[in-house]
Amino acid sequence: EDVSGIKITDYEAITAAGISRPEVAYRLLNTYLKQIFEDGFFHADPHPGNLLLVFDPKQGHMRVVLLDFGMVGRGDPRSRTILIDFLLAIIKFDSRRATDRIMEFGKAPADINRHQFAQDLDHILRSTLGRPLREVQVGKILQDILDMPMRYRIQLPGIFIPLLRVLITTEGICRQLDRDY
Repeated sequence: EDVSGIKITDYEAITAAGISRPEVAYRLLNTYLKQIFEDGFFHADPHPGNLLLVFDPKQGHMRVVLLDFGMVGRGDPRSRTILIDFLLAIIKFDSRRATDRIMEFGKAPADINRHQFAQDLDHILRSTLGRPLREVQVGKILQDILDMPMRYRIQLPGIFIPLLRVLITTEGICRQLDRDY
């Protein structure tokens, strides 16, 4: 169907319409988190051209509209549970638990040095310690983490890369919408 709205990166139009940019960031992130972790089916191409805001000023109702479902991802319940625990481990700076989840999720070579992998992951996570959250580039951290399995020759299921790419892209858009995101 034809959908008219405000491009999610048209900040002037968003402000002119009286829409709160932090609210847009919050809704966008929650839209993706629900798709990924509750529904198990997600829009995998969240670049700004595929994201519109439809706002009804009379009702004060705003919707985030996703366009072009040519790229989607699916996650089975087991994968979603592992990914949730992986992200919780990252948030808690628990590199050992995060390493265990990656090894559980993927297929590591027999000669992998798990200890070194965990240390490398810990180094990435510790680079954010003591910094205000607004200064932490979550997208960069996720990208650095995404590079590790490739460097260590860990084969990950097909869902892992598009999922992290979605989180990286979404985080970048949310930061542009709200500097304190």
